[in-house]
Amino acid sequence: MEILGIEIYPEKRKIYAKLNPLKKEIKIIKPSSKAKAIASIPTIKSTFRIFELDIKEKSKIKKAIETNISIEFPNFENLEYSYYQYKNKIFCVITKKEYIEQIKQKFNNLSSIDSDIFSIIRVLNFNNITSGEVIHFYKNEAFYLKIESNFPKEVKTITIEEAKNLATNDTFLSGYIPKNIKGKILNNSLNEPSLNIAFGNILKPAYEIGVDFLHRESKLSLKTLITFSILLILTFLFINIGLFIKDYQLKKELNLTKSKEKEIYLKYFGEIPVDPLSQAKGKVKNLNKSKEHKKDVADILDFIGKTKKDINNLKIMNIKASFETISIKGYASSIEDITKFTENLKKKFSFVKIVESSKDADGKIRFKLEIKS
Repeated sequence: MEILGIEIYPEKRKIYAKLNPLKKEIKIIKPSSKAKAIASIPTIKSTFRIFELDIKEKSKIKKAIETNISIEFPNFENLEYSYYQYKNKIFCVITKKEYIEQIKQKFNNLSSIDSDIFSIIRVLNFNNITSGEVIHFYKNEAFYLKIESNFPKEVKTITIEEAKNLATNDTFLSGYIPKNIKGKILNNSLNEPSLNIAFGNILKPAYEIGVDFLHRESKLSLKTLITFSILLILTFLFINIGLFIKDYQLKKELNLTKSKEKEIYLKYFGEIPVDPLSQAKGKVKNLNKSKEHKKDVADILDFIGKTKKDINNLKIMNIKASFETISIKGYASSIEDITKFTENLKKKFSFVKIVESSKDADGKIRFKLEIKS
């Protein structure tokens, strides 16, 4: 899928990328109108609350959060919130409704509005980090973030000087990083830490971490993508299993029919100059078309064999059977034997015709009959 990751603050920056959510692979691409746009709210435009609720029902969780927020903020009706849940822990991001509307007006066709907090957590995850401390620098301020098992345990907006004093050798540094500061650089595929917010927004469909002030997280959910992929694979497997079983049953029926043909051919016609299965291949192919014809070839061979049995001086060399026509080639000692054979065949078939006849030097009469069932 194509994603547009947007950084809103301190300046508008965009990254277009092609993302494989399942493999978590990213390829930077040129601007595309098809890309799903994802932005995030800076920490200076939001506040955060952490709750521990032993509640499973989403409706009850929502009611508990709204009750807590309304008690703390008298102007609750002017606020918007979204939350991330990990087990019984809730991390709630709160901002003004008017700010959400401003973002929606500024950026058309947004698929999600997240928080810079989770954008940075996703970049940490991209670097295989699930616990630790990170300081992300804007141009004039910063925020400190501590996570454990991908859950934000502590978040606070701080000054640049406070950030410098807070950083240690184990602290991950992100954003517009000042010179001469302790810590480890948190990087991305572009090797540009100042783009971590935009890059983290590209990663949103690949990780089940974040909030959405548009409340559309399920549409970009990795869980949804995995579920869809599993259903697609299962559907494909069921179709192929069904086709395999059908093919197996058809082959089994064909083999039974062919075995019967061979048995009858050996019984009545003796040594086989040509494989009767290949002689009757046109007929056998049509077993797919109609179940009522599955035993026709064996029945036809059986009748022809019985008819020929009474004429000792007549030999059949070749039989070809298509869906409606049967061709028989052979030789006899006299034309009378051929005529007798033809008359006997007419007892079963409506059309029997001698289409060829010729006499060899040794006196044998070679013939070709055409039969229509």
